[in-house]
Parts: sequence; structure tokens; C-alpha cells
Amino acid sequence: MDSAFDVTLSNTTIETEKPKIIAKTNSLEVSNTIREFKSYTIYSVSGKAVSQSQQQFNMAQIDISALSSGFYILNLEGTNGQRFLHKFVK
Repeated sequence: MDSAFDVTLSNTTIETEKPKIIAKTNSLEVSNTIREFKSYTIYSVSGKAVSQSQQQFNMAQIDISALSSGFYILNLEGTNGQRFLHKFVK
């Protein structure tokens, strides 16, 4: 039996623009004009959540002044469920 639809040739990957994130002394600047974010969480390298927000927003800056010096991972969650990870040093 032949099929008119060949699944092996379909492309389900959707290319999305990743946000540009610049780490400053006391803030992270997020450059993203396309999508809004549902939430963010900042994790220490040990895996502990040290800062988070569950509000939907079109952010420009995330305050990191309360964090001590070290390595962190920012997890941004888009309104459509996409997640973006960014490692940074404070």
C-alpha cells in the first residue's frame, strides 16, 4: 500500500530566534522584540533555584543585584512553552 504522505520527509522543527542576553553587574538585559515570557528562574550551579518570577511579561531587564558572585543558569519560559537556557557569571 502506497501512502501519499511520507512522514520521513516532513520537517516539524520550527526555527525560533533565541533571545540575546547581556550580563551586567546588577542586571541581565534581555534583547527580544518578538515574544513574551511566562516566567524565569535563576539556578545556582548546585541546582538550587535562587530567583524566579511567575508573571507573564515582555522583559527588558532582570535584577540580579541580590545574587552573590558566582556561576548561574537562567531558564526563560516562553508563553508558547519554549524554554531558553543561558549561563552567566556575576
